[in-house]
Amino acid sequence: MFEDDAPAASGRDSQLKALESQDLSPLSLEDLKDRVDRLETEITRTKQAIEKKKKSAESAAAIFKS
Repeated sequence: MFEDDAPAASGRDSQLKALESQDLSPLSLEDLKDRVDRLETEITRTKQAIEKKKKSAESAAAIFKS
């Protein structure tokens, strides 16, 4: 199970590093605004996924607690 997770984590890390290291100087003002909008959308989506996982974990904990 954990062996399958390693490549995904590695790919995810490389994608984030590529995003973080991208040279922004050639981008226009409009491109930069679009980038921010898209990143904010992704942040919102990620926070929603976190909340969903928290609720699932809380539900599971409640089942085992009772």
